[in-house]
Amino acid sequence: MDDPLSRFRMIKDLTKMTEHARLDQNQQMKNALLSLSAGAPEGFARSLGKMLQLRATAEILRENKFAVPTSEELAPYSSPHNANLIGFVEEANVPFFYPRDRFPAGHTVLGDSGSGKTNHILNQVLQTAVHNPAWIFDSTKIDFRHTLKINSSFLVIDIQEALRFNPLEVPEGVKPRHHIVSFVTVFVKSLGLLEGSIGFLIEALTELYDKFGVFDGTNEGYPTLYDLYDLITNKRIHKYSREAGFKQSSESRLKALLISCPETFSVSRGFPISELCKLNCVFEVKGLVESHAQCVMCWLLFSLFHYYIANGQRGVGLALQAVIDEAMWAAKPGYNEAIGFAPLAYLMNQSRETGLSMLIGSQTTDLNESVFKSELKLCFRMTGKDIMRIKDQFRLTDEQAAYLSKLQGGRACVKVPGIDPFIIRIPRNRIQ
Repeated sequence: MDDPLSRFRMIKDLTKMTEHARLDQNQQMKNALLSLSAGAPEGFARSLGKMLQLRATAEILRENKFAVPTSEELAPYSSPHNANLIGFVEEANVPFFYPRDRFPAGHTVLGDSGSGKTNHILNQVLQTAVHNPAWIFDSTKIDFRHTLKINSSFLVIDIQEALRFNPLEVPEGVKPRHHIVSFVTVFVKSLGLLEGSIGFLIEALTELYDKFGVFDGTNEGYPTLYDLYDLITNKRIHKYSREAGFKQSSESRLKALLISCPETFSVSRGFPISELCKLNCVFEVKGLVESHAQCVMCWLLFSLFHYYIANGQRGVGLALQAVIDEAMWAAKPGYNEAIGFAPLAYLMNQSRETGLSMLIGSQTTDLNESVFKSELKLCFRMTGKDIMRIKDQFRLTDEQAAYLSKLQGGRACVKVPGIDPFIIRIPRNRIQ
């Protein structure tokens, strides 16, 4: 406190707190801050800070326009059995548990940077991973490798360096022709090829599978993306035909993907989906351009989805939780006529029947509409234009929507079916 700069910063912080406590015009408070400027002791500053914090919290609660759910409304969320703790209902201070069997219906988490969003996602992943496997797709923040500090079962896999995955390898039980369509659809939609490229690539892959004996089961391995690239490159097509355009675009997209991940797709048999789906994994896609990251992620998730369907994984609760934080790269908004639909949006709409849960986190509401169809939605502190869309999706009043920008860190607005939106306090995890 003898350092003038430290004292200045302390006074600045306390001045800001007087605004939150609505005491910035109080003469006694002005005198107290003036005495600190004149050299009042450090103990006085600490006592003043504690008092202002309590007063600021009381003021925020007074502005809270959200009702506290009744005990009858909270009854389905009161038992910890086969459930994750989401948080504690504000003012009532009772725990809010969400049944894990309901997670396949979707879980969306919104919030500005520093609001507590990632802390909540980490809490959910660590709870889920004790009972069910979790896959995390980490694009930029590299926050999730720290889950190893608590749960050492997590494998941190750099997509470019450590993953060995052949997207042309047919998952156990899946029909080869179904897998061809799934692979091609993800490739074309994720990388923005024209619709006509689907037929061109299906024909090429059918030829390749036939050559390797995949259809009749005589294959010892599977063709790789390198084999597909060579087949397309060596195809003789009239340069002025329509197919020439499909050939050129498919060839260029494959080449770029193979340059980005030369080792990842070099294997005939990679990590089988039937084994990966039993593991807790953090897939780091930080070094890839968005379209490549989305393509690889969707290949993994579509392979898992079809593996579950082919092997009777239907209607049996939560099977695996897939997590995408900062999801703007993976779930872009809108409808593109050339693309038709977003692969991730399709998965979110269809995956609940297989027990595949999608947990989507984002700092923006500029996301595909399917993200907002989740049954469990949380909104931490948000500001700006995003509030209007949240108001519609959470069915908030004007006063409730305005209150979102005043939420303290670690507080969130919750929307679940059958209960009006309410506020909960999220426990802080131990690895942040």
